[in-house]
Amino acid sequence: MVSKNMKVGGDMERGGLDQKGGPGNECARRSCTNSPAIGYNRSTGMWYCKNCTNILNEENEKDAMELYGGPLVIIPDIEEIV
Repeated sequence: MVSKNMKVGGDMERGGLDQKGGPGNECARRSCTNSPAIGYNRSTGMWYCKNCTNILNEENEKDAMELYGGPLVIIPDIEEIV
């Protein structure tokens, strides 16, 4: 279960708890139907599956380091989710 008060650098509820791109649901990428969505995008507030998390982080590594000092899509610790 995802806490409705969870925050890590932004609004982690933007994707919605019961829709595509929400935490634990289907990945936010249009072309992807994988679940669970475990990676939180600090720019868009949407959630992505592990594979798409890795792709987004590779594609945006330089910009994310400048903007966030780390990866664009983070996988929060389990303690933050429950």
